[in-house]
Amino acid sequence: PYKGIEELADAFCGLIRDGVNVHLTVAGESWDDATRALDKIRTTGSGHHTINTGYVADDQVNALFESADVVVAPYRRAAASGPINLTMASGLPLVATLVPALEEACREYEGVEFAVAGDARSLRAAIDRSLAHVGKRYRNPHSWDSNAERYRTFFDGLGRAVRPTEQVGPYPAESSPLGLAPTPS
Repeated sequence: PYKGIEELADAFCGLIRDGVNVHLTVAGESWDDATRALDKIRTTGSGHHTINTGYVADDQVNALFESADVVVAPYRRAAASGPINLTMASGLPLVATLVPALEEACREYEGVEFAVAGDARSLRAAIDRSLAHVGKRYRNPHSWDSNAERYRTFFDGLGRAVRPTEQVGPYPAESSPLGLAPTPS
């Protein structure tokens, strides 16, 4: 069960048991047997959850993120996550687990709260912290604008690195397309 639905079920049930006013939407395909975890979520009463298992069509994805206050991605392991990227693009508070690929993807996202993978108590604590930020929006460190700025900075630095401050040969530095003086043969 690499998606961590069991830990999410435990953390969510604890929130309800403690009187926290939350509603959980579980959406998407289940790659593992999630029956027991989903049944546990259902014990909280229909007013506390919406469960939509199965494929989520592209035209329904935006509505899911627009209705969310916080996105929880409790993966036990992952190489990447589309929902995490969509969360950052939406600017929503995010709970992610300390899985290396997710840590790297989220390290510059100010809206992330991390939890230990496979640990329901840690997940619950991260959810509690993120609930304090409901309504706040964060800058996506992976947006087109952010990436374009990184490239501009990189190429500006590269241009400065290849321009010598003094002449390195018998010809002026300006005569070389890279700003380096050609060496005579």
